Amino acid sequence: MAIDIFSALADPTRRRILEMLADHDGFPASEIHNQFQVSPQVISQHLKILREAWFT
Repeated sequence: MAIDIFSALADPTRRRILEMLADHDGFPASEIHNQFQVSPQVISQHLKILREAWFT
């Protein structure tokens, strides 16, 4: 199931990740993870949703 960009951006964590990516070119996932109190797998899932929403 594809997610649309508006649904992806409804989540505050994904909006914050997107802001970080906009501010830092080539920001690695490990650095994104360091900014949150969740597991790397959760960040990976958020990044996957953003990627799928952006390129769908």
